[in-house]
Amino acid sequence: MWGWRVHRYGPYRDVLSWEPDLPQPTAEPGLSLIRVRAAGLSFGLMLKIAGKYQVRDPLPFTPGLEVAGEVVQAERVTGL
Repeated sequence: MWGWRVHRYGPYRDVLSWEPDLPQPTAEPGLSLIRVRAAGLSFGLMLKIAGKYQVRDPLPFTPGLEVAGEVVQAERVTGL
């Protein structure tokens, strides 16, 4: 799997890292795995990358707040 990663907080142009060899995730119980086809780029996401959002994600993380795609795995999911 490939994706953008953040290893330190700061301006997105300085801290986003393209990583082509990320491990393939699996769905935990009660969650779904989505093959992302489109992702939003919002002000909130820029704050997360800069470390200025309300809650900081532990580093490193793959940024994303809103996506569209197809569900490829769901484990004991009871609703949307």
